[in-house]
Amino acid sequence: MAILKNALQFTGGISGLSAYTMKGSDKIILRTKGGPTKAQIKKSPNHSNTRLYISEFGGASKAASWIRYAITPVKHLNDYRYGAALTALCKHLQRLDKVSVLGERGIAVSQHRYLLEGFHLNKQHTLDHVIRHPLTYAIQRDTGAATIHIPQLQPGINLHIPWQQTHYRFIISLGVVRDCTYRADHAYNSPDSFPALSTAHLHSSWHSAEQPLEAQSFTLQLNRPEPLQDNMSVVLAFGIEMGPVLYPNKRRKDIPGCAKIIAVG
Repeated sequence: MAILKNALQFTGGISGLSAYTMKGSDKIILRTKGGPTKAQIKKSPNHSNTRLYISEFGGASKAASWIRYAITPVKHLNDYRYGAALTALCKHLQRLDKVSVLGERGIAVSQHRYLLEGFHLNKQHTLDHVIRHPLTYAIQRDTGAATIHIPQLQPGINLHIPWQQTHYRFIISLGVVRDCTYRADHAYNSPDSFPALSTAHLHSSWHSAEQPLEAQSFTLQLNRPEPLQDNMSVVLAFGIEMGPVLYPNKRRKDIPGCAKIIAVG
């Protein structure tokens, strides 16, 4: 990978080069084209292991997409392409499967829930830097509910707002993630298992960024008639969104803020 620094600015393909941009950077990235053809990867015996790794990468990508779905209400508060980091984390979970063979290893979030806790959607201003006091929580798997406690916030003491907006509000989400396992028909889980998982979220009222805020608690409840299975994990995420949004054409993904996965139970 190379970074384009001179006055020649372009994106796309040219000759043997591809040029593209990445969120969180104003630079243009260059990489060379090449490698085996798609037909070679799909059919050649020399690439049999490559096909196994491609299969597993598909499983990790699917698991990451399910986690992103579970935190949909706060995911617009990101300031970098966190999806790649989430896929890398799922690949790590996949390597922890010591039972299945290469090409069929699963992503058992339910067995390693603690590894998702504390996953930040930001690099420049993380939630831990904005609220410098631990948030406490409780997850009840039997009822599909979660409660999060926010301490008293004092601007300049345990609340540090780095953005210029005058107000902020909290966004809290609760979602369910299913373990991603390999099936006999050469696929990871069934296609209909992704949208079937329920989510819940809430938005607090707007608060002045210059005024203290009393401690408060919020409770979310999943709308699930059936109990959670052992291969399902509850993901609690928390974010701060700046505002209020004064411009109707403001794109949601451009709204300042920060978020992270608080707990997984």
